[in-house]
Amino acid sequence: ITHRQQAEEALRRSEAYFRGVFNNIAIGIVQSNPEGRICLVNDTFCALLGYSRDELIGQHVLDITHPEDREVHAQHILRSLAGETDRYEMDKRYLRKDGTIVWAHLAVTLVADDNGQPYLTIGVVRDTTQRKQTEESLRWYARRNQILSHTARRLLATDDPQGLIEDLCRRVMGFLDCQVFLSFLEGDASGRLRLNAYAGISAAEAREEGWPDHQMAGSGRATRDYRRVIIEHVAITTEPRTVLLRRCGIQAYCCHPLIAHGRLLGTLSFGTRLRSYFQDDEVELMRIVADQVAVALERLRAQQALQEADRRKDEFLAMLAHELRNPLAAITSAVQLLQRRGTTDPSCQRAQDAADRQSRHMARLLDDLLDVSRVTQGKIMLRKEPVSLAEVLESAVEASGPVMEQNRHRLSVSLPPESLRVHGDAVRLAQVVSNLLINAAKYTPPGGEIHLSLQREEGEAVIRVRDNGVGILPEMLPDIFGLFVQGERGLDRVQGGLGIGLTLVRSLVQMHGGRVEAFSEGPGHGSEFVVWLPILAVEAAAAPTESNTCAQPAARRILVVDDNADAAEMLAMLLELDGFEVRTVGSGPEALQILCPEATADGDSAAAAHPQPTEAAWQPDVVLLDIGLPGMDGLEVARRIRLNPALARVKLIAVTGYGQDEDVERSRAAGMANHLTKPVDLVTLRRLLRAG
Repeated sequence: ITHRQQAEEALRRSEAYFRGVFNNIAIGIVQSNPEGRICLVNDTFCALLGYSRDELIGQHVLDITHPEDREVHAQHILRSLAGETDRYEMDKRYLRKDGTIVWAHLAVTLVADDNGQPYLTIGVVRDTTQRKQTEESLRWYARRNQILSHTARRLLATDDPQGLIEDLCRRVMGFLDCQVFLSFLEGDASGRLRLNAYAGISAAEAREEGWPDHQMAGSGRATRDYRRVIIEHVAITTEPRTVLLRRCGIQAYCCHPLIAHGRLLGTLSFGTRLRSYFQDDEVELMRIVADQVAVALERLRAQQALQEADRRKDEFLAMLAHELRNPLAAITSAVQLLQRRGTTDPSCQRAQDAADRQSRHMARLLDDLLDVSRVTQGKIMLRKEPVSLAEVLESAVEASGPVMEQNRHRLSVSLPPESLRVHGDAVRLAQVVSNLLINAAKYTPPGGEIHLSLQREEGEAVIRVRDNGVGILPEMLPDIFGLFVQGERGLDRVQGGLGIGLTLVRSLVQMHGGRVEAFSEGPGHGSEFVVWLPILAVEAAAAPTESNTCAQPAARRILVVDDNADAAEMLAMLLELDGFEVRTVGSGPEALQILCPEATADGDSAAAAHPQPTEAAWQPDVVLLDIGLPGMDGLEVARRIRLNPALARVKLIAVTGYGQDEDVERSRAAGMANHLTKPVDLVTLRRLLRAG
């Protein structure tokens, strides 16, 4: 009896120990029959699910399993009953008594009786909710960062704010499980907002949101206060501002103002119909996206304003050049006329030479000013062909001659015995070399020495311009080709200028596939500019050298059409000295009247639209036509002349202050044979007239 009592006491102690361990262990334990009906649970498992022990015993394990995990758990039970396994593990979701979800790792062991038949199962349940939440949070933030990264890339590249906002907001909607978004942007001058984009609402509802005010859907409030507006539990609110939200079935709504530099650009709003509140992380994501959109909108607006300012600048420069070239053309022609007539008075001769030099200098400044604007915008069009560099240097020396003479510089030129040719624009290449020569003359004291050379070096043509002038500071060499960069100068502006000539040089050289560098040992040691250009492999025939005198002209009669009477008269007098018969008029209708006296000048009749010359009409061979004529401009005059087959032999040459590439193209489209920019180069004009 004593041994039996001792055994029973030991059994009681063992059972008490087991119950203590079973109920107090930090891991949930559930015992069930082989079919899954719960027989025993410990306190930890009860606390995990929020049930009492009595409530759990008798339930099937699938009854407390999340619906999406029941099928997997049921398959494990069937496999254990079939003897396929005596142990299985799975991650699953349990349903707590209050309806919330608990993530757990379940390890189940099957216990058999003495006959080897399934007797019971013991499941060990470890709470993994925190780990799952951490993993889910990491996944959420990874997706969030992907959205923000995508947003940043799109914002940097887009020029379509509406398309951008729609794309981004749809991504955010999907990520946050929202069903509605609205985007309002600046509207009219009153500062009210207009609906820019939307999703999840009807067009009628969108139109109703079109002009939000302080009482509409929260957007007006964000407009007024510049603060985020969050409206949650919409269904139980009675505020007037939530009427439209309730009508649209929205349960929670968050509106973010789009603000840049203290200025409201619009609003970005999200709404959900599936829950009544937003998590803090979700609201923060909306805020970041809204801030990014605001920055992008401000960047786009600044870019558009810059483009508009650039467009207006181009228009201003073109108009400025036109307005300055008209009087400059008259001055230049008058000076050339005086020079042609000659004078015995040395002082008068010096005055004429000075006026000629300064008018040429002003024309060059105007050309450079327009050219640098076009180069920086990529609007320069090169007319490339095989070009002799010797002829390019000859043209550049001629163009810079007046500056050299004015400063009494000695210019020496060295050319190779062989002919060096490049594929390029002869006019632009001559501009490169002349700009370098003029730059050397400007920064060399009077009476200096300037050397221009051309030679072949390792398959390249090398042009060097060297002077013994003031030199260049070492710190200026890296930036010497920058726009508006100039050397040291005093208030007398002896070495002045616009600071754009070298910028043009670099740009034009690069457009020819070459490079240019500046060298100097410092102040007082002069400077050297070197241009490298690829040599043309196939030599081309040399073009004939242009003469500065006018041979017997093929064209005899010339009509000058220009509303600047002084410019027209001076040009006519110069041409008359060359033996031409010249008439001048100041408007398009007057020109058409000379070409076709019987046509009406108002353009209302068919005769005016298609003028027919008569036998008695004074018919010019060439019309020198200004573009910027009052009323009927030169392009329209040219088009009307070209419409009439009877006037097909009349050559039209534009002589105008408008000299940009697009102006040249418009002239050609209107039927002009050539386009000359004021003040006209007489050598070029004579060549065109001689060609007939």
